[in-house]
Amino acid sequence: MKTTAVLVASASLLMFGCGGGDDDGGGSAQTELADLLVENESLFDEECVRDKTSELSDDDAQFLVDNIDAPDTEGFGDELVAWVDTLIDCVPGATEE
Repeated sequence: MKTTAVLVASASLLMFGCGGGDDDGGGSAQTELADLLVENESLFDEECVRDKTSELSDDDAQFLVDNIDAPDTEGFGDELVAWVDTLIDCVPGATEE
């Protein structure tokens, strides 16, 4: 779980350290979240991320968009923490042992 939190925090830093995305396609919160997560193409598999973000409610996706630069998952509900943990599946090679 610590690995995932570090991974998510690192992804946030990479995305926002590189200028972040001001690209608002006018889509749903799920689409906006997916766009933010896949900006750094070398980190996440885009199709996987888009599939996972489509599982979220509008409110949960918007919460994650609003907190994309959070250093950890403190303050996230248990269901969102569990969802964030599943993002490891979208990092090529991360789940191979």
